[in-house]
Amino acid sequence: AKLQNETVARFVAEELEKVPGIENAVTRKETLDTIAPVPHERAAVAYNYNTDRSGDIYIVFEPHWFINDFDGLTVASTHGSPWEYDQHVPIIFAGFGLEAAKVNRPVETVDIATTLSQIMSIEKPSGSRGQILKEIKTN
Repeated sequence: AKLQNETVARFVAEELEKVPGIENAVTRKETLDTIAPVPHERAAVAYNYNTDRSGDIYIVFEPHWFINDFDGLTVASTHGSPWEYDQHVPIIFAGFGLEAAKVNRPVETVDIATTLSQIMSIEKPSGSRGQILKEIKTN
């Protein structure tokens, strides 16, 4: 039909946004065009987007809505939504020689490998962009 991909994607996204439980649907172009500052939700979509693997439309479910059946595997959370309650994942460091501490600030999962490297006095992983969690100290 010689339709432009973005035109079709935007049409489908608009139709998806009419479905109960869907907050919005973001097209590939809209994601790639995201420039800060943007709402937290849009930034989270952009951070989660992979140009090689992601599709033409990214569906953002309303808070507390998600598909919980992935090929027969029922889940209670995905930690992949842009909502802060779903992005919070507790990280626990415990073991001989570690001081008790709490980290009461946002951290990223990539900080784990960098912090473990520091604790074990080894070089951090190649290409690591994580930050050392300075609150985690050894005795």
